[in-house]
Amino acid sequence: MNRTFKPARVMSDYEASIITAVANEFPQAIHSGCFFHFTQAIYRRIQSLGLITSYSQDSDIRICCRKLMALALLPIDQIETSFYNLRTKSSATVKQELHQLFLYFDHQWIMNVPMKMWSVHGYQHRTNNNCEGFHNRLNERILKAHPNMWTFIKCIQNEENRFRYLILQMNTGAQARKKLLPLVSFKTYRYIK
Repeated sequence: MNRTFKPARVMSDYEASIITAVANEFPQAIHSGCFFHFTQAIYRRIQSLGLITSYSQDSDIRICCRKLMALALLPIDQIETSFYNLRTKSSATVKQELHQLFLYFDHQWIMNVPMKMWSVHGYQHRTNNNCEGFHNRLNERILKAHPNMWTFIKCIQNEENRFRYLILQMNTGAQARKKLLPLVSFKTYRYIK
């Protein structure tokens, strides 16, 4: 059974080590960045530049920042022009307040990270939230920070069985089961059971 994993598309955050690893290991794959991580990086820069008060209280600043984040939703051939239009057509007050943010965006997202990586235009899935949700659920089910190999294998086997059961249910037309305790974590549920 000689199988090789050859994904058509890989989605990740924007860490340099991940970008390099994906390029080396999966050169045929389209590597796109997660829209959530893109907007999070911009929001963190807003925070680090001390703009959070302006962002919270000034609607012009907030709208401009959100437009900056929304550039990833545009087709690649419209991004650069739209960024420069946003920057030049902003009011003098907004330009002055967001000068450092505009410089950061130009350097990081226009010149440094390829636009084809962070543009999510036309993608059905723009974030990797489903993967992160799976990892969070897996961590909750393992119940240990550093499980031994047998605990991990047992957890993976249980997850496989769970998904086989869900697929069987879908294939037979069964209704999706509602969560019993949607606001209670799995750990808490174990203790009240």
